[in-house]
Amino acid sequence: MANNVLANAPKTFAKRSNTSTLVVILIVILTIVLVLFGERAFTDLNRSFNPEYQGCRGSYYEPAVLYESISRVNESARCDTSSYRVSELLLHSALAIPILLGAIILYFFTHLRRSGQKAYRGLTWAYLIFALWMLVRLVIELASFLVIQQKTLGVYIVFFVLILVLTGLVIFLQKKRSVE
Repeated sequence: MANNVLANAPKTFAKRSNTSTLVVILIVILTIVLVLFGERAFTDLNRSFNPEYQGCRGSYYEPAVLYESISRVNESARCDTSSYRVSELLLHSALAIPILLGAIILYFFTHLRRSGQKAYRGLTWAYLIFALWMLVRLVIELASFLVIQQKTLGVYIVFFVLILVLTGLVIFLQKKRSVE
């Protein structure tokens, strides 16, 4: 009788994930808390250090809004809207860019190095998503500033950025598809 090859085959087990469901839930909650923290930091940073804040926002009742920079600015004789927006962008950049650099360094030390700490890999995703959110919000503020203040230049810059992003996505997807 012939040998039964299937009976002698090594048993394969489903690979078990190292991350528990509770950890994933906690990472999602941490990400949400970080995003809310960043939004609050943007608002308070603008309120405390923007020299044009009192003239543009301090003269009327302002309800608590999540996206203060996207909301309406009080345009009056005391408010230089362009100066206010420039100061706001500079303050938000001073917060968002170091956070992004810190998240990239954290990602490098946990994911890209061979001796990286595997236990912290899931945790770094929360900080990386937070940093990317801050960057996306900053880019949206910059695009809205350019479209409002410098209409012609802003439209061309927004189109140029969209062309770059879409071209990069097409190249990335085509390379990923050709590997498979």
